[in-house]
Amino acid sequence: MRALEEYDFKVYEISCGGTEEGISVSRSGAWLVIEGAVNIPDPCHSIKVFPELDVATNTLKIHMKASKMKVFCIQCLAKAKFRIKINIFHLRQRVRKKTVRLYVDYYVKGRSAVMHDADIEI
Repeated sequence: MRALEEYDFKVYEISCGGTEEGISVSRSGAWLVIEGAVNIPDPCHSIKVFPELDVATNTLKIHMKASKMKVFCIQCLAKAKFRIKINIFHLRQRVRKKTVRLYVDYYVKGRSAVMHDADIEI
């Protein structure tokens, strides 16, 4: 497994209130776009991503984890909306295939969930 080099990750909203957790996968030009939302313990938390590419099994794994930020915040159940953009051309050069297995999981305070596990065309 090697760390994925060509990607962009952004949490663009953290707010109080729960949400239905999930992701959508699409393409936009040279980018594979993964957008979604997860529940986090409170607005003091955000999410981090740890992408890995396993060329031997043709699998792109994206691990997400809630982590505490050092900010003042109120106590409420919160949601985090995010976007991950992965450069398709760079990904194709690494795996040398037209499809890749995309696996996305999420971990928060002792709970984990697989959000996506399917082959996608790149």
